[in-house]
Amino acid sequence: MCIRDRIACKCLINWINIKEKYMKSAITKNLRELRFILCHKSNGSKGLRTFIYNNYPKLKDANPLFPFMVRECEGVQANILARYSNSAVNVGYGVERRVVVENCTEEEVNKVVEKLVDLASKSEEPLKKDPSETI
Repeated sequence: MCIRDRIACKCLINWINIKEKYMKSAITKNLRELRFILCHKSNGSKGLRTFIYNNYPKLKDANPLFPFMVRECEGVQANILARYSNSAVNVGYGVERRVVVENCTEEEVNKVVEKLVDLASKSEEPLKKDPSETI
């Protein structure tokens, strides 16, 4: 097996692991949208840009109908916005959580996304609309 085949095999295994991880989580149960907001050229958004470049196709393949939105604007602070439904009152878009990921690495951004997804899948009670809450 040549090096190119080994790299392709390793990439495929990583893609399958990520796909299974996000498929197992109930990403669309209470979570309605993930929005990635970043600057297309600032150093502070580099970790989020790298995360999107490496993971967006995998996430979209695993969840084809889920709205992952990427918004680029010059000079904006890198952040991730998660929009949740408020299942107790059946409101389609009820609660939002915004996490600033300025100057974060790709691994740190991945952890933030996991926490936002886990928050939706573990929440059986409605999320509170308190902007001061942190993850």
